Amino acid sequence: MQWPIITRQELKKKMDQKQSFKLFDVRRDEADYKKGHIRGAIYVPPNQVTFKAYDLCRQDEEIIVYDADENAPGARAAVHKLLLWGYRKVIEYRGGFKDWQENGYPVEAVETPAAEAEEAPKKRKASAAQEEVST
Repeated sequence: MQWPIITRQELKKKMDQKQSFKLFDVRRDEADYKKGHIRGAIYVPPNQVTFKAYDLCRQDEEIIVYDADENAPGARAAVHKLLLWGYRKVIEYRGGFKDWQENGYPVEAVETPAAEAEEAPKKRKASAAQEEVST
């Protein structure tokens, strides 16, 4: 079965032009998504792709799927499942998160209370150091 592939440049152009599509991050570990993902991506566990698509998308809506990198099988498997379930506009971003990030494209992370608590002492220390320099 063949399906369309999108490059990072084409994906960035769609984003810049605010075209309508859903972007699924299907990396195996949600912690990776939380650490960093392509801006606007929705985390979809690989074993829940069809269920999440049913909840989030119409069958004629464009869905772009990516995994960790070009060697990770999740995106290909997800695209295949979605096409079998009748979604007609499914595209694979084969380069994945690694390709996107290594080329300096925008990423975002999910702030968690634990991450914020971990950062607080660092911020206080930096602030105290800045005050010492100011005085």
